[in-house]
Amino acid sequence: MKNSCAFFGHRECHDNITHTLQDAILDAICNHGIKTFLCGNYGSFDLMAAHAVKQIQTQHPQVELIWVRAYLPRAHEYINPIYDHSIYPDGLEFIPKRFAISKRNEWIIGQCDMVIAYVNSEYGGAYTACRRASRAGKRIVNLGALPRI
Repeated sequence: MKNSCAFFGHRECHDNITHTLQDAILDAICNHGIKTFLCGNYGSFDLMAAHAVKQIQTQHPQVELIWVRAYLPRAHEYINPIYDHSIYPDGLEFIPKRFAISKRNEWIIGQCDMVIAYVNSEYGGAYTACRRASRAGKRIVNLGALPRI
């Protein structure tokens, strides 16, 4: 997806980064041409990011927020109305469940142009996704305490 930004962050996000996150999202829209935000919908950082995008959509209605699913949707499954829609990457249904999130993250990295992250430690899925994105040449904006990814 051209002009897209992904969110990767630790499940727990104790810091109050709401304003910093909103500033990063606005910068992505206004200075980097981002029109689509991809979110995993797991943990407090993802939820904080989704709410920030939703609030910014009132000023920038052209922006789209997509939930990228890691697991095959079940019939009649509830989708949080905060998202404009959801997608399930092709081929993910053949991946064992324990690898689904990391494979979904790889797919997201292939689709995005930049990443807004909240990473404080050098371990875990968010750190791994950001390292992969960095190696793939994606622009990384880390709002966490880790100085370099």
